[in-house]
Amino acid sequence: RQLPESWSPFLPRAASGDLRDNRVVEHRLEENAVVFVDREGKQDVADYSKGEGKLGWRTELAARWKALGVTFEPFGKDHTSRGGSVDTADRMAREVFGYPAPGRYEYEWISLKGQGPMSSSKGVVLLPKDLLRIMPPNALRRMMLGRDPARALDLDLGEGFPRFMDEYRAAAGEPAVPFLHLVTVAQTVGENMAGAARMLAQGGYEDAARDPEKLDRDLYYARNWAAEWAPESLRIRLLEPAESGEAAAGLDEEQREYLAAVGEKLQPETEGEVVQDLLYKTAVERGIKPKRAFAAVYTVLIGKKSGPKAGPFVAGLPFEEVRKRFAV
Repeated sequence: RQLPESWSPFLPRAASGDLRDNRVVEHRLEENAVVFVDREGKQDVADYSKGEGKLGWRTELAARWKALGVTFEPFGKDHTSRGGSVDTADRMAREVFGYPAPGRYEYEWISLKGQGPMSSSKGVVLLPKDLLRIMPPNALRRMMLGRDPARALDLDLGEGFPRFMDEYRAAAGEPAVPFLHLVTVAQTVGENMAGAARMLAQGGYEDAARDPEKLDRDLYYARNWAAEWAPESLRIRLLEPAESGEAAAGLDEEQREYLAAVGEKLQPETEGEVVQDLLYKTAVERGIKPKRAFAAVYTVLIGKKSGPKAGPFVAGLPFEEVRKRFAV
């Protein structure tokens, strides 16, 4: 088919930087340029040898195949549907650029749980660098490559993510520190590595506490996940003493007396399970239901009615800081 003289696969860029609604009226092959009229009716010239615009998507796809010597390329199913961009790019490659269409593999969409399929137009976008803030490269490979690309993938980076990390670490033969425990430690001590090591040791994870370089990496991932993806129920921080006092105002006398009794019995450098036992036995001794007793502990420490396993959590905190908050 004979093309009109003004036809061009090139999208000129207007002085405003806009690529849309610029109508090509003449193609000057000898000058590597097109004459166009922008949306305001102003005429201008764009030189494509100087990058003053770009090829249309379908034309660019075929041009890249030839320029880069592409022989195989995977595509999302939306591009490989009948009459889609790949169909027209195939024709463009053969009939315009004289280049054979590359082999291809159709893959399914990747979705974010609760947000739907990834789509730049809808703002549902996740880059590899974003995922590498919450997991190591090998974990990302396991998540993305350990599946059939022809099946849809629904990424659960919220409540299901800690389970994935525990499974990944178990398969890699790493020390079994539950990811949620790392999340608790990271949020409690911040970047205080000495405090993190102490909290892990008190929780029964001495081996992990002995490798500061790996611990620093693990806490980095846990801290970022807590800030960016964790559900509200898993986001915690140790209350300041004044905040703890305000939170304690909502407790009854029985809960206050329980906390004071626990504070008197607590000893420095006590293991997490021993503290857990102390918290429970003190509640039984004082005739207060364990649920209400533990709610009092969480209230003065993190301002919530529930939280991470209380014994290891309390054991990992600075002893005097705990005593101060229990003396309500």
